[in-house]
Amino acid sequence: MIVNQSLFDPYSLCHAGAGVIAAAIKLSFTQTIVLHTLFEFAENVYLKKLPITRQLFPDSSTDTLANMIGDTISVATGWYLGEKHG
Repeated sequence: MIVNQSLFDPYSLCHAGAGVIAAAIKLSFTQTIVLHTLFEFAENVYLKKLPITRQLFPDSSTDTLANMIGDTISVATGWYLGEKHG
């Protein structure tokens, strides 16, 4: 699977986990989506260009729009599951 290019990738589980954590610390759905969107922007505009990021992650390519949408779906799903079953 190509990382950062498809709708869902191995990092989708991390995004879902972040959604569960957001629900656990009582962030609202809106707050979670806004924070996630800000993170996606910072990640793709700034963080992936840092040398330390390139060392830590073997493929630090910029996310496609499809992948950013998949990441948002993942965080929303994680938040929903955390809210309903947490």
